[in-house]
Amino acid sequence: RCLEAGVDEYLTKPINSTLLKAKINSSLERKKYRDKQKHDIKVASEVQQSLIPREAHFPAGFFASNTAAKGVSGDFFDFVDIDSERYSFVLADVSGKGMHAGILMAKTSALFRRLSKSEKSLKEMVTIINNELCETASRGMFVTAVFGIFYKKENRIEFINTGHEPVLIATGPDSFIDIESKAPPIGMFDINPNQLKIENFKPTTSKSYFFVFTDGVTEGRDKNNKEIERDGVKKIITENYTTSSQKIIKLINKEILFENATLHDDVTIVGIELKAN
Repeated sequence: RCLEAGVDEYLTKPINSTLLKAKINSSLERKKYRDKQKHDIKVASEVQQSLIPREAHFPAGFFASNTAAKGVSGDFFDFVDIDSERYSFVLADVSGKGMHAGILMAKTSALFRRLSKSEKSLKEMVTIINNELCETASRGMFVTAVFGIFYKKENRIEFINTGHEPVLIATGPDSFIDIESKAPPIGMFDINPNQLKIENFKPTTSKSYFFVFTDGVTEGRDKNNKEIERDGVKKIITENYTTSSQKIIKLINKEILFENATLHDDVTIVGIELKAN
């Protein structure tokens, strides 16, 4: 019962002083190792959070959030103001957990940020990121992602889904479009631009929402320990359609990120509110 409660060691009487000293030293070494691990994870988490945009820098109509399940997240999102006419955005989920996922996430984020400014073609950008990751990916790791560009004047989004959860577009309180991925995850093998499918969305109703999220959202559990699934996400959107992407995302998070909730995966959401011209 003591071991199950977290006790490191125990001795039975009569106590052998040599064995007692050895066990104390062994316990102290383990504590030192655990403390170093906690410190390293804390530093890595702080560095990682610095790579994710703060709310004050979100473009108009955009909102996003990221919550790590285990200190260092394998998920991330980013927005880049390319020029006066375009924003690029990404939401990605690295396979696996912990430090290895965090390092691959940081590399993917850096590539996206650099190439957003230099590559005019979304297909070319995704191809270069994929081929760069293929050179360094290890342990069979890969990345699922949605890369997109928002055209401000046209009020249009073009995007590529590489093996990620379907994009969810709400064109009305009870009207949803699920757009499945048509390309494999990146970082697994070389691809060329012709293997990628660009999707387009331009609102035709007075207000629409464009949502991308990781499976940590749909597999997240509510207070009754039930997965909320895509239907749960759609229900929250329906009930709060007249509000904003910020309000909807905060309500989704509230459903699964309550006090003492057990997270089995990172929870990351990007939402874009679009109004017809």
